[in-house]
Amino acid sequence: MISPKWFERFCWPNIQELAELCLSKGVTPIFHLDTRWDAGLEYFTRLPKGKCILALDGSTDIRRAKRVLGDKLCIMGDVPASMLSIATEEEVYQYSRALIRDIGPTGFILSSGCDIPFNARLENVRAMIRACHD
Repeated sequence: MISPKWFERFCWPNIQELAELCLSKGVTPIFHLDTRWDAGLEYFTRLPKGKCILALDGSTDIRRAKRVLGDKLCIMGDVPASMLSIATEEEVYQYSRALIRDIGPTGFILSSGCDIPFNARLENVRAMIRACHD
């Protein structure tokens, strides 16, 4: 929705300043990145290594994020809300295990993409948790 030139000028400086402020106060910034951030992932490599978390919502390619960011930042996500609501327990488990294998096991927090929806099936949430323990 915004050109790279305008993002660089008006948006990124605020994001970077917010990260630096949080870090100066001993707070770990968690950037909740709704929508597709594939084209802007490189900006986050400018942040201090191991100090920030990017929470993805399913629109950004989480595997591309890992390729771009490497071990620079922690990646959080990305079991889709729809999957927690309508998929089978086994599908959620296998999806979660694949994320842990592909993105983790370090520098990764398995979670729902965005929030766990009100209509999530309890067995699916448990399958996501079980995937972490296994």
